[in-house]
Parts: sequence; structure tokens; C-alpha cells
Amino acid sequence: MSGDVFDVARPDNRELARAVRFFRGWAGRGLRFVAVPGDHDTPGLRDHTPLHTLAEAVDGFFLLGAVPLGGRLGREGLERRVDGAVFYGVPYVRGVPERRRGLVARVVRLIDAWAREVRGPRVVLAHFGLEPFTHESDALGRPGDLLPRSVSYVALGHVHRRVVVTDFGVPFAYPGSLVPMSVEEVRLRQERGPLLVELPGDGGPARVESVPVEPARAYLEVTASAGELASAVAERVRGLGQEEPPLVHVHLLAGRGESVRELRRVLERVARDLHVVLRLASIRRPGARLGASSGVAAPVEGSPGGVELAVLEELVGSRRVAEKVLELKAALVAGDMELAGRVVLELAGEEYRGELERLVARLYRAPRPSSRPARRRASARGPRGRGLDSFF
Repeated sequence: MSGDVFDVARPDNRELARAVRFFRGWAGRGLRFVAVPGDHDTPGLRDHTPLHTLAEAVDGFFLLGAVPLGGRLGREGLERRVDGAVFYGVPYVRGVPERRRGLVARVVRLIDAWAREVRGPRVVLAHFGLEPFTHESDALGRPGDLLPRSVSYVALGHVHRRVVVTDFGVPFAYPGSLVPMSVEEVRLRQERGPLLVELPGDGGPARVESVPVEPARAYLEVTASAGELASAVAERVRGLGQEEPPLVHVHLLAGRGESVRELRRVLERVARDLHVVLRLASIRRPGARLGASSGVAAPVEGSPGGVELAVLEELVGSRRVAEKVLELKAALVAGDMELAGRVVLELAGEEYRGELERLVARLYRAPRPSSRPARRRASARGPRGRGLDSFF
């Protein structure tokens, strides 16, 4: 499993207990699991990840590429032989792209050298984006720069759509997220989910084929006002018959006087009455000051974080920036200044620069003072219109 087994770095105890029961059940039937952390389930460089808990609680669950508590990550933490195959893990570490790119390149070179010493099947698990399979600011490089050649297969995570490449020399693949994580992914309606990988005993290139998996729930999209939401959702979910309640991405047509708190109550009521899971995909207001819509990816039932993300995203105009701000807040509340510093460095890096410059230009744009004393006072008040560097 190449990362993001969990969708959050610190799942609650109920989710952890559910995961332990799930993996223990399959391990009892003889299955073995090898995993690396992803960006969603990595709280920090030296923090205990939820995957550590699974590795400690489940016989047959092996974790690679995660720094042990109070220790350093050496070869024993990056390499593991399981049932005749040798697995290597490329760690996900939070930080600015330049630092991550350099670390990944170093680890890949080490793995390439170690794999040459080993006979039989060799598999690499890694969690990062590659060009051209993700947007440029998210990619750490191209396959020729970041994939080892002396292995049988490279199992990649992070990119949500399915990508299988078998003509590169070493086969590599992104299986694609089994659960559509956004409205755009729901609209793709593409193949996604597990891959069956056959490893030849002589260590040659693996053979890859898809495994057809029916989703446990339906993923839908609805546009409606708050008053018409219940009838619109009921019409879409009628007669589906899936095992799990459907997940519906909602575009709410909101009036100017309707607050996010009021809209959340409407969604909670509809979700409860119709036994569905609702995600607020966007809020569309007539003539809104901050733009026509703002996407929100958090479920509305259960967690106040969804509302906080909704408000932040409407204010800053970017879901990614809003999520980073919440990550920064969580680090500060927990007193984790190392993680807080890394989040600030990420926000100040090139990956977020365009979004933040647009935000800063809007927040710090002021009318041009008409007199020299007023201009001096305006200059002393702060970095109005001076760009991102002055802002930070």
C-alpha cells in the first residue's frame, strides 16, 4: 500500500480500532501487508503515524519508510523481505518541494544500489507525484530521474487517477484512489482501485493487470438551493441499492443572507433524514465579493473542521491554502513548532506562490493616498501591495 491508508494524520481512536480489526481479520487468513506513509497520514518527520499503530497491533503488517520513534531511518527501516520478495520504501517527508526532491533522489539511489545485491523479486513502494501524471508544481520529477531501474516493480501512490506504465524498463503504476475525493474525480468515472501484480521468481519485470472492483457506495453530484436540497438529493439517490450510503457532492445556491452555519444545519438535516453522506462542493452566491464559488472537501456531518475549512476557503479563495492554514493551526495548538515551521516554509515556497500572491494582492490593496503625509502613514502600516516576500 503506497500511502494514504488514512485520510488524516491523526485519526480518532474509533477509526484506528476499525482499521486494526480489518487488517487483523485478513492477516488471520494469511495475507501480508507492506505499506509506506503518504502525505495524508504523515503528521511530521518524527511523529508517530497511524501506520505505526497498525504495524504494532497487527502481525503481518509491515511499515517501511517511517522514522521510528526516537530513532533514525536506516536501511532496516527502508528494506524488508516478505514471503520471497524484497520490498523497499521511499519515505514521504513534509517540507518544501526542493528538499523533498533531494531526499527522494538520494533514497532512490541507495535503493538502486541495494537492489543490485539481491536476487529474486524486488518491489519499491513510494508516495510522490511524477511528471507528466500530476500538475507541475506537485511533481518531484520525471520517471527517469526518480525511479530505480534495478527492481521488478514500482508501486506509486499520491496521484488519484489510474496510471499503468509497462514500457519504461521497470513497470510502475498509480492504482488510482478507490474513493473519488473531489467532484472532478466523480465526473471522470474512470477505472480505479487495486492492481494485481505478478512477480516472476527470477526478479524480471512484473506483469500488471487491473482487478475489477464495484464501489461500495454511489458517488453523485447535485446542484440545488437550501430549500430544494432534500427533494433534489432524494431524486438522485432513489433506487440505488448500494451497500453503503451514497456520497453526494452538493453545489449550494445560497442567498446573500444565508450563513455557512445555517447551510451546514440544512446539510446535516438532509444527510440524517435521507441516510446519505453529503460533501459541500461549492457555495454559489449572487454577486459574492470573494468570487462565485468556493469548494469545500470536508464532510458536513460530524466534524466542525468542515465548517472551518468552508469559511477559510471562502475567505482565501483556495482550498489548498485553507487546508495548509488549518494544518498550521493544528501544529500550533499541539505545540509542535517543528511541524509549524515546515508548514510555513511550504506556504512560502513556489508550490503555493501564485495562490498566495493573488490573496495578498487582494488583502493588501489600498486606495492610493492623495497627500504625502497620508502616503507615509500608509507605508508604515504594512506591506500593502508589495508582494508575497513583504507579506511573509
